[in-house]
Amino acid sequence: MLQSTEDKVAKKTQRLPLVAFGDPVYSEEGIAKTAAVDSRQIPNVTLRGSKFKRLVFSGEEVRRIASIWNVAQDSEHINLRHRASVKRVREIDLSKYRIVHFASHAVLGDKIELASQPALVLSEKDGDGAEDRGYLQFSDILELKLDADLVVLSACETGLGQMHAGEGIVGITRAFFYAGASSAVVSLWEVQDQSTSLFMESFYSKLRQGKSKAEALREAKIEMMKTTVDKYRATGMPLSLAAPYFWAPFILAGDAGPIRSR
Repeated sequence: MLQSTEDKVAKKTQRLPLVAFGDPVYSEEGIAKTAAVDSRQIPNVTLRGSKFKRLVFSGEEVRRIASIWNVAQDSEHINLRHRASVKRVREIDLSKYRIVHFASHAVLGDKIELASQPALVLSEKDGDGAEDRGYLQFSDILELKLDADLVVLSACETGLGQMHAGEGIVGITRAFFYAGASSAVVSLWEVQDQSTSLFMESFYSKLRQGKSKAEALREAKIEMMKTTVDKYRATGMPLSLAAPYFWAPFILAGDAGPIRSR
């Protein structure tokens, strides 16, 4: 039976559900000297942005999201540890995916050496350039080719930027829109590794149920307010996640509808 032209076009343009990057590898020499809050003020807290420490829960976050969307964790679509690199981001055809997810550190421009632009901080490798340091910068993102319903930047302060005369706020979010994203979930302040992982799992579960991005985000926040962690890594004790610190920083920019099936 011959396929119609419409069927052929639909098959050709059908996109994959998810590509994700998380749990990047950082060296001891890569610790940032930032103007952010020193995470040592709160014992054992790992914030996604203030220090380039390993984000232990970001890998679990990506694995759980992959399971929700039925994406094999050992597939080319799931990029953890050394595979969560700037090189890997550039070599993948990102236009094939409906959702693009990053779970990493992030920095605002001019806060650290070699990062004059806002950037996501991915796996480091030997060398002195921005790519070697793992910085996926604003200008790099502009060169990406996306056709994504949603980009999720599961990192600190990804919704912020610098004010430029005649341009408004210029930050990572704008770069992803220029690259072809329809919407983005970003954060307005520093977020904690463990609670962010739980939040993202809840958000994606609701997206998978067919709810709109706006509704999935709203319901994930409500669920977090009712969540208690049996053993919170920062203290080793039970902790309620009801405080706005844990769920309020995440906002949606752009299209608020559900993820398209194609």
